[in-house]
Amino acid sequence: MQCEPADKVSYGGSYMEEMNWWEKKRKSSRVNEILYMAPEILLMRGLWKENKRLWQMSFPLHLGLYLMLATFLLLSISAVFTLCGFAEDGVLMIVNGLSVATGWMGLLAGVIGSTGMLYKRLSDRELRDYATFADYFNIVFILFFFLCAFIAALAVDPLFDASRAYILGLFSAGRAAPAYVPGQSLIGALT
Repeated sequence: MQCEPADKVSYGGSYMEEMNWWEKKRKSSRVNEILYMAPEILLMRGLWKENKRLWQMSFPLHLGLYLMLATFLLLSISAVFTLCGFAEDGVLMIVNGLSVATGWMGLLAGVIGSTGMLYKRLSDRELRDYATFADYFNIVFILFFFLCAFIAALAVDPLFDASRAYILGLFSAGRAAPAYVPGQSLIGALT
């Protein structure tokens, strides 16, 4: 993001070179800041430019985290809509469907990304030389989270009904939470 005037950018100058710079009003734009930061944060643009091979595993990991946050947001919206009395076959059905889709995409991206990042850290000599115990611990911890959530969702709650009921119970302090009876699980279907 270019924050300096074009004439100063050409030689690496700054607005602080001007006399009494603190008395002059600086031009700034929140919109430009957001337009610069959003791709940097969400798409990891800097890593893409500098190290595409690392980006290939780091992006799915971060995408999984973003999608899990979106899933929580959608589950929360579903709880609010349920408490407001929205019909099950209207907008609530769309929100619930989106929460299932984002949940599964987030879990898959998270497992793939964290497994890939762990493999990359262990196999790439440059990364291995600079990695600390904390780096490995963080990646293994995130991988453990995604694997546990993936296995639990696959085995017990593929449509996130229990998660939806839990969030509804949080929003209603337990008063509106239905007694959750798990549906047919994958393990139950195979036995």
